[in-house]
Amino acid sequence: SDPYTSTASGIAALMARRSSSRSCHRMNESSGAASTISLAFATRAAIVSRLTRAAAVDLGKDNIRVNTIIPGTIVTPMTKIICDYPKVLKSCEEKTCLGHIGEPNDIAYGVLYLASDEAKYVTGSDLTIDGGERFKDALELEL
Repeated sequence: SDPYTSTASGIAALMARRSSSRSCHRMNESSGAASTISLAFATRAAIVSRLTRAAAVDLGKDNIRVNTIIPGTIVTPMTKIICDYPKVLKSCEEKTCLGHIGEPNDIAYGVLYLASDEAKYVTGSDLTIDGGERFKDALELEL
């Protein structure tokens, strides 16, 4: 079977077994400014977004919500090295509209919202949590 059918079937089976939760969330990679994203990234992001919408249509009849979270630069063990280089950290912070990079809780609160009853009418959506990175110009790093 095709990847969409396999994914949708797997999600539906998983959600049916979990009676306490009726939401499904798909994580996507960092958003990135339009001028800096590669063709491969743009294609992958578009596919994830379309898959989310298609799954929302197919799984909505079972009251399963499907949404995508698109994170910006978040301090994690993988990105912690950014903080070790003040010039790099400053460049990353200047790349956001809010002037700082994100923390894991910034993403967690978005997931918490989507999993809550407050988001009971939200499905097939992309929730971008990036401090406005997508609106700024390309990141230029200088060590």
